[in-house]
Amino acid sequence: YSGADILNDLAITQYHLGEYNECIATCQKILETGEEGQYSPANFNAGMAYEKMGNLSRAYENYNIAAERNPDVLAYQTAANRVATTISYNSNNSR
Repeated sequence: YSGADILNDLAITQYHLGEYNECIATCQKILETGEEGQYSPANFNAGMAYEKMGNLSRAYENYNIAAERNPDVLAYQTAANRVATTISYNSNNSR
């Protein structure tokens, strides 16, 4: 169990507690560790927090990074597609 693993567990806990800003900050710390194995999960978790906060463009950005770096994890691509569809729908209906 590495430091990045522990931080990832913390980020998930913060997310479930509704502490979205804290979750994002923890995910940033994970990315700063440079531990490749936690890079995609950290981006995905930050994306979930951004999505809950209504910041869909940042959510998409993080989901997409996770999906590009780890294309074998279907949840990452599914989340990116879902948010992209929502952004497109909102854009089309705001005209």
